Amino acid sequence: MAIRFQKRVKVLPGVTQNFSKSGMSTTYGVRGASVNVGKKGTHLIAGLPGTGLSSRTRIAGPRSPSDAPKSNAAIWIILGIAAVVLLVALFAT
Repeated sequence: MAIRFQKRVKVLPGVTQNFSKSGMSTTYGVRGASVNVGKKGTHLIAGLPGTGLSSRTRIAGPRSPSDAPKSNAAIWIILGIAAVVLLVALFAT
């Protein structure tokens, strides 16, 4: 039996810091649509709340952890886009 460790900390509305045995990641977004940025890449998660239907798609980052890029420019671009989307979503409601 393996030991599993996961901890989520809510930083701001729509921003969650995730800690696990394999590393750390950050999730931006609201219920139903979010962007997750971690060491395994950037993923878009979309779903229908309350139904259990969801989809997780890699949108940027290495195909495997050994292919990690030397520069984090792509991650900063994705974070900027995610921040704009988050602000629009927060102020639209």
